[in-house]
Amino acid sequence: MGKDIHYSIFKFFEDKLKQHSKVLNFEKIDTDNDVVYRIVRISGLPDIHVHLSDAYSYSDYDYLSKPSIIGEGDYIMIAKPEASFGGTEFGVSRRDKIGFGKIGAFLGALNYRNVWEYETSYEREEKKKNKNTPKLF
Repeated sequence: MGKDIHYSIFKFFEDKLKQHSKVLNFEKIDTDNDVVYRIVRISGLPDIHVHLSDAYSYSDYDYLSKPSIIGEGDYIMIAKPEASFGGTEFGVSRRDKIGFGKIGAFLGALNYRNVWEYETSYEREEKKKNKNTPKLF
């Protein structure tokens, strides 16, 4: 975990927050080892914290090492566009009611009261495919 994120990612992220229709304001929270923002939303949506992870390959270890401020109702965003994830951490974060994904998913999730319930169009399509796939046994 850490702060190894290119400065242009912060500018891009903050510009997107300024443009988002559900964001009233935001602040970067000072931590020694991680990048965390507090986001105040409008329309009765709860405030959330978002952790910008600098991991190249987000793992279960990264999830277990998340900042202590991140809890139910918050979000973990994979900040580096080239980064990957896909282990059990995704399911575990949803079980813990913590949103998880890259910036596109995060921006979509900001529209939801329960950010962990947001599904990308890809996830919805995969769910449909799996639902329509006959079980062999």
